[in-house]
Amino acid sequence: MIRRHIYASCFFAAAALLGACAQQDQPPQEDIKRVVVKEFDSLHAVRFQSGNVIVSPAEAERLLGFMRRINPSDRDKILVEYPGRVDSRGTELRRAEIVAKLLAKHGYLAKPFSLQEQAPDLIRVSVSRVVAQAPDDCPNWSPLTFQEDIANGVGSNLGCSTAHNLSVMIADPHDLIEGRDGGPATSDPAVLGQERYRKGEKKEFLEGTIVGIGGGG
Repeated sequence: MIRRHIYASCFFAAAALLGACAQQDQPPQEDIKRVVVKEFDSLHAVRFQSGNVIVSPAEAERLLGFMRRINPSDRDKILVEYPGRVDSRGTELRRAEIVAKLLAKHGYLAKPFSLQEQAPDLIRVSVSRVVAQAPDDCPNWSPLTFQEDIANGVGSNLGCSTAHNLSVMIADPHDLIEGRDGGPATSDPAVLGQERYRKGEKKEFLEGTIVGIGGGG
């Protein structure tokens, strides 16, 4: 009886100890590494002579060379930025519109955008591109603390390989921000099936086709 009582006491003590451990707050753990999506801006300045709204041939060639180097995709955002605060006569806006038309002529869709900066005789072309990459702290093989280790803490490098692989495989990083609209569905099979049913037409099975599910017993 005494031995049984001792066993029972030890069992309840161990159960209470485990329950207390489960109720304690877990030590802080690093989150699983995930792919990071960032937006980078490439800037180019188009300079004008004072009071002139015409883009010089040299400035036009510099601008087009910049665009060829950047090689923007259809989902990159191109803005022609002009200083709105110093544009009392609308000169800067006309310059921005002329630069946008020059870009459109060569297949680059851009739109003017007013800035609060004061930089007369200067139009800035901005190309914003979304880039996917692994977190800056990958790879990370820093050891876990003693508390994290005994509590099955998350490894510091967990998720780095997946984040890196996804960042180099994704064709368009915009898809990690928002999806694309689906195209129109093909309804021909469903419509043709309904028409055959209403007309009493039957589509014969191909010769040798097995119909039915189940096996012999």
